[in-house]
Amino acid sequence: MWTDGNPEAAKRQLSELVELHKAVSETPAYENALVSADCELKLYNSIVPGLISGHLSPDEARSLLASIASNRFSKSSLITMLNTSAPDSKQARALVAELQSGKPVNLIEASNALLLEQDANLLLGPTPDRLGEFLDNPNAARAFQYHALTAVFLDVAGVIAAYASAGGNLHADDAAVAAGLLEKVPKLINAPGLLSNRSISVSIVVDYLSKWRNGSFVK
Repeated sequence: MWTDGNPEAAKRQLSELVELHKAVSETPAYENALVSADCELKLYNSIVPGLISGHLSPDEARSLLASIASNRFSKSSLITMLNTSAPDSKQARALVAELQSGKPVNLIEASNALLLEQDANLLLGPTPDRLGEFLDNPNAARAFQYHALTAVFLDVAGVIAAYASAGGNLHADDAAVAAGLLEKVPKLINAPGLLSNRSISVSIVVDYLSKWRNGSFVK
């Protein structure tokens, strides 16, 4: 935590969590998919506030985010998890075929279709007990959606870090940030996220940045 007066200790803990994330992402099991996504959520909710507060430089934040991106639960691991955890799901089989095609997949749309087939409610957002809930009540659609949501978080965090690296003011009001994003990182706005393949709009970046600034994202 950046508020404990020891940023070096916080940086060490971040590095350790990055290593844990890498380790759990290497095994394509349902539980690992969840813990991997949960690690990511905790990382983003520390990295971006650290960047905003000045405890992390833009280069440090971008380096951490790149490490997370390169060690996420892979497509092949997602395929294995879906085949193992939802062998009778028609939508899971369709999703596996889509992932195997090599074409970009909008992970949010894909996760929504799988959840609808399973008659499960869409997540409004992570809660402190989300990981425990999912581990106690296995649901491949939930695990996939958690992975998809954290992909969006990573894409948005990457845009924010790139904006800061280009000299953008993370403390400006929403309108100024919106204008600054279009000025300083235009190629990243309204483009498909590198991991989620979901279009990253100005509004979603401003909304997420506002939540990271006021601490309303769940740790």
